Amino acid sequence: MPPFVVKLWDINASDRSRGTLKAIITDARDIGVSSHANEGGELFFTLPWNHPSIQECDPWERHYEVTRLNRISGGYDVVGVGLLDDTDEDPNDVIIRGRDYLSLFDSSISGANTSHTSQEYGAIISTQISAAIFQPSFTTKSVTRHITLGTIDNTSQTTTVITSYQPRLEFVRSLLDIYQSDSSVRPIVSVTRSTPFTFSFQKNAGVDRTQQRFEFGGLINDFRYVPGFADFGTQAFAVGQKREGATLLFSSQGYASETTYGIIQKGTLFIDVVNQSALDNKAKRFARDIGTVGKNVALGIRLGGVAPWGWGELGDSLPVVINRGRTQVNGLYTVWGQEWIGKSDGSEDLFLSILPKET
Repeated sequence: MPPFVVKLWDINASDRSRGTLKAIITDARDIGVSSHANEGGELFFTLPWNHPSIQECDPWERHYEVTRLNRISGGYDVVGVGLLDDTDEDPNDVIIRGRDYLSLFDSSISGANTSHTSQEYGAIISTQISAAIFQPSFTTKSVTRHITLGTIDNTSQTTTVITSYQPRLEFVRSLLDIYQSDSSVRPIVSVTRSTPFTFSFQKNAGVDRTQQRFEFGGLINDFRYVPGFADFGTQAFAVGQKREGATLLFSSQGYASETTYGIIQKGTLFIDVVNQSALDNKAKRFARDIGTVGKNVALGIRLGGVAPWGWGELGDSLPVVINRGRTQVNGLYTVWGQEWIGKSDGSEDLFLSILPKET
């Protein structure tokens, strides 16, 4: 049985869903699939110029599904799904690229000067995502029409925000920054990897998965650790530009210890800020981001011990232990991204992007 399979479908005109199965590719080279919390993931794989299925690799006209052989169950597990969106061609090879279904919500733009006044966060997300799915006047042409709106958590908290001609997923990310502020909640938007493909919002996603310890020399066979001191700061200063006129708002926040590290100041600018409360929350999140040490960790996972998605879902936290010279890591780390590569010889690489679990 082939270790990896790429399937391609054409598109149903009625709702942009999967139509007829057009290709089953079992000999693609160097397949890569990435997934990231609240951001779009990507696909790439390589075929020779004269491959029998090369003419079926039409950007924006083919759904894809990448699966890998589960050597324990004997079946195939889904690694990623989405739409093809580009090719990179030379005389010998064609690199086919794609984007996952979540990223398609950045292909829909919010309306001009759209206000959400004192609305609950989940309700705002629901409104914007519904508008992307149904695209008034273009219902059957929306590239996200085949995605179902699923469970949207009610946060109870409300906010006032404005968006105008902004990619909707980008807007949702900025909204979640306001909601998250300096708290330890893990708000995540996602689309399922199986039909019916469903968009959901969890106001505090993830669980602690302590049954497996990810230790260098054990499940971890490689790592890259960049503590993040190059962009570290103990004081955050934010300027917010309001949409109405040239009014500016200001906020200063702190997170890391000034006693330990001294005063290290960082500044940033946020545009389209509605009020002081929204700016303060954004500044608090900025302060926490720049004031967190150990925030750039990538793990190379030993395949056979843990498969793609075998460790859990984005937002889950894992016990990570690295004891190698200066690199001393021991604690729960939250997974915010996964990258998987299936190689021509059947071997695989799996990488997890993690951050210290916020408390």
